[in-house]
Amino acid sequence: MQTTLKNRFLQFVLDKELILPHSRILVAVSGGVDSMTLLHLLHTWQRRLQVELGVVHLHHHIRGAAADADAALVRNWCTENEIPFFLLEEDVPAVAREKKLSLEEAGFLVRKQRFRELAAREGFTAIATGHHADDQAETVLERLLLGTGLRGLAGIRLHQGLWIRPLLFARRQEIEAYARYYRVPFREDVSNREEKFLRNKIRHQLLPYLQREFNPAVVEHLVGLSHIFQEWEVYLREEVEKTWNRVVRQPAENEITLVISAYLRYFSWIKIAVLERIFQQKFGWEKRIQRKEWESFERWLKRSGDGTSFRWGNRVVCFRRADQVWFYPLTAEEQEPYQLSLFPDKTYHLPVPGIKITISQVAREAIRFHNNRNEEYLCGDRFRFPLLVRPWKTGERFIPLGATYSVLISDYLNDSGIRQPVKKNYPVLLNGTEIVAIPGVQIDDRYKITDNCRIIYRLTIS
Repeated sequence: MQTTLKNRFLQFVLDKELILPHSRILVAVSGGVDSMTLLHLLHTWQRRLQVELGVVHLHHHIRGAAADADAALVRNWCTENEIPFFLLEEDVPAVAREKKLSLEEAGFLVRKQRFRELAAREGFTAIATGHHADDQAETVLERLLLGTGLRGLAGIRLHQGLWIRPLLFARRQEIEAYARYYRVPFREDVSNREEKFLRNKIRHQLLPYLQREFNPAVVEHLVGLSHIFQEWEVYLREEVEKTWNRVVRQPAENEITLVISAYLRYFSWIKIAVLERIFQQKFGWEKRIQRKEWESFERWLKRSGDGTSFRWGNRVVCFRRADQVWFYPLTAEEQEPYQLSLFPDKTYHLPVPGIKITISQVAREAIRFHNNRNEEYLCGDRFRFPLLVRPWKTGERFIPLGATYSVLISDYLNDSGIRQPVKKNYPVLLNGTEIVAIPGVQIDDRYKITDNCRIIYRLTIS
């Protein structure tokens, strides 16, 4: 079996034209059995393939001394075999906190970016990873469980840009048997056995159960399914290009809009691919849209009115204007909606839309009614400090001064000429859960000054 894997590996990379003569291959090696076996195989066939090799290892700063030992293992093997070694370090937990990602997502993002930068800097023509057939089956199952589309079911690509997966044909047990036979050193990441992670549950529980109770060849069938979807994806890329030219507009250099009526004519895979391309092209965000995310966006498109917005996580917000959707990046302040507690006689700076607000108690004689909305007078008999300032929320209503009925704040902002993107985070002032005013726009009729009002406050916006 060990010799068979060795020969099958060579045949596979030649048949698939994964590695061309005179290539410079950067091998991503974690120190685990998969990547160390890949490195051993590439080194074994290096002269036959006529390639140069280099090895990159990323220290994630997650597992302490165990991670140090992983790096030392890879470095020592490369030294003994005279292969250039590149050690990269990144505080992945810090990246996860900063970008609000899981450790797994942050690690993937960092590896992809840092490895590509290294390859460009050192002149490598490909980056090889140790993904194998069982990884492919687990990936397809995981995406089925979490919800995905055609692209997700295509799984791990054999060849995608700089990235190649020369072991994608091999089963895990073959790789482990090869490592034992040739005494390939490796280290096991104990977190791979922690079944609190979905991926590990699939690996250690679900796949063995499916093989035992339903079909011993389930891994091979899932891998075959991924190949079918990869072939479909190649064909559909051409359709995405045609669709892009019909539904996307670029009114200015840094602007992209989506024509809603044209976009809605296409089926879901094309729509999702267009959105992902917008995120990548305008924001450099290589997002893979989950089916439920897209369904929420689709409902918003079909049911929303002019001036409404839709957020894609903490990265992008969309605004609807007539038959077009406009895409904007979320600022750091917008990613975490602001909320301020207001006490009298203090000036507060709002992060969005960048205004200052002050509320102070005054005597009745100081009242000067005028048309300047930046200064309003409020009856404070029912105030319970601190008052609250935060962005308005969808569905919230208030009673405009002089009215006897409530209206949607969203509609009132539109009627007052406040449009996106300013509108999306415009502040409201609350007393408990009750709207007191939309600062700079209008007060609520319930807080107007009357003859019976005993305590009066002046609200100032600048």
